Amino acid sequence: MDYIISDVHLGDKGIIRFERTEFKTVEEHDAFIVSQWNKTIVNKNDKVFFLGDLHDNSGKACEKEALKEIVTKLRGYKIMILGNHD
Repeated sequence: MDYIISDVHLGDKGIIRFERTEFKTVEEHDAFIVSQWNKTIVNKNDKVFFLGDLHDNSGKACEKEALKEIVTKLRGYKIMILGNHD
């Protein structure tokens, strides 16, 4: 099965300050994303297309290794299409 998702904004402090205000920290936000993702029926062989803004690449947010660690927790074969924050 194929899935499409966008604007996850992992590691993005700005997103929790301005839009996702229910989260106190970026870590809480990212853990919620992982939890909800893995509660779905996404299997390890399913394709998931990220249509941009997987994270905030402004240099203030998610470092490469931290992002890699989070993304590997998400089930599925992930294909990324870069967005304006990536």
